[in-house]
Amino acid sequence: MAVTRMLLSENFRVVIHDSSVDALNDFVAELGSAAKRDVCYPICFDPSNSEAVAAAVARIDADAWPVYVLINNSGILSNTLVEETSIDEWRNVFAQNVDSAFLLSRALLPAMRKRKWGRIVNTCSLAGKTGGVTTGVAYSTTKGALQTLTFALARESAKDGITVNGIAPAYIRTPTVETYPEDVVDMLLRYIPVSRFCEPEEFAHVVRFLISPMSGFITGEIIGTFGGLAGIFWYGPCDEHAFWWVCDVPSPPFCAFANGHGVSYVLRHARCMLTVSAWLLSLLSRCLCFSCFCVLDTLGVFLIASQTRTAVYI
Repeated sequence: MAVTRMLLSENFRVVIHDSSVDALNDFVAELGSAAKRDVCYPICFDPSNSEAVAAAVARIDADAWPVYVLINNSGILSNTLVEETSIDEWRNVFAQNVDSAFLLSRALLPAMRKRKWGRIVNTCSLAGKTGGVTTGVAYSTTKGALQTLTFALARESAKDGITVNGIAPAYIRTPTVETYPEDVVDMLLRYIPVSRFCEPEEFAHVVRFLISPMSGFITGEIIGTFGGLAGIFWYGPCDEHAFWWVCDVPSPPFCAFANGHGVSYVLRHARCMLTVSAWLLSLLSRCLCFSCFCVLDTLGVFLIASQTRTAVYI
């Protein structure tokens, strides 16, 4: 909703999408008077189905506006562990979280390439960077795959004036977060360094930045909206509330760099260099090994940009 309102306030034309008719109607109703026909175009289809995507894109081309910006936000949450994840759930989560972004990107990229301008923004997750603990294996894996899709599309499309980036949120103050028990909310706020959740408008601000014409030199990036949470390790199920700072890092083997022999010494002492590398990797893995709730706005939305430019938000 915040991204939609931001684009409307920036004079974007918006195609609003959801795979549920009821959810789509509720979304349009919540927009109120802002959802005027000349700036909003609601459409319902399954973004994980290739035929449905092709038909929807053809309909948008015929009835709405040219698409310049695609924002892939559609997805579902899965919290099951690997032993409990059925093959059907695994495939369904991949279809909704990865296939949808692939299919829409594949369908809209040719027109962007012809115009030599385009923006794609994928909603990733902190779970895609860490593997997650409170989120299930299927969800975390799909978000990692979405990051890799972002990198691949960015490299493939850069020569055509198209940027592809991702945003990886952790906790956003959505109605879902507001249903958490008070003690869980208090615990989270204590361990998020900025001591609050990300506001939806702040997420929308990152979207605004990435689709700006002035962001044409930024592509293949994943921007984290963590509030500093990446410096914390959370082990175990959420009801254990086991948080602590990563502070038991072993002392670094600096001896290889302290004797003044420089690069030649390091090259002659490969074993010591490997020790240094192992220590750095250990430190990095510890700093990154934490889990979080990944809050997903299940409403997928198409956003189409103003005048002759079009943004798509899935």
